Amino acid sequence: MELGSVIIEGPPSEVLEHPAVIASYLGTDSAVINQSGTPTS
Repeated sequence: MELGSVIIEGPPSEVLEHPAVIASYLGTDSAVINQSGTPTS
């Protein structure tokens, strides 16, 4: 959820890797995403 709205539904593995979820938690800065250890597509 982001601001009370569902971003995506599905199995945890798909949800955790979805670009909208990553952007919601980490933003869109590639350096921050890479530093988090989050896989990028």
